[in-house]
Amino acid sequence: MTDIERLKKLVKGKNTSQKIVRRALVILKYIEGKNKLTIAKELSTRRPTVDLWIKRYKEEGITGLLKYASRTGRKPKIDQEKENKIVEATLYTKPREATHWSTRTLAAEHGVSKMTIQRLWKKYNLRPYLVN
Repeated sequence: MTDIERLKKLVKGKNTSQKIVRRALVILKYIEGKNKLTIAKELSTRRPTVDLWIKRYKEEGITGLLKYASRTGRKPKIDQEKENKIVEATLYTKPREATHWSTRTLAAEHGVSKMTIQRLWKKYNLRPYLVN
């Protein structure tokens, strides 16, 4: 089966995701001899997107179109050292005039948000409110 046949099969496939269909259409139009700007306009996308998929097709073939690029995701807002300090404070210290830390008091003590404290407590399965 040629690449053109495989690409057409991807475009017509009922279970093919729309991302894959668009990538296959980019390559089909490129193989037809259309220029990159025309392809971008016809598919309502941007020129760098067309460049990306043509480059990936040239390097990896059709399998390059089927893969999803890994993404780095959001960078953590606190580093491991600060995370360790918060966990240690939760486990081994108590606030003045209280029996245990609340998310708000611990957050204020360490200069982070209460959601950060909640995420850390969930991550390490900490529940200071249950400890006497």
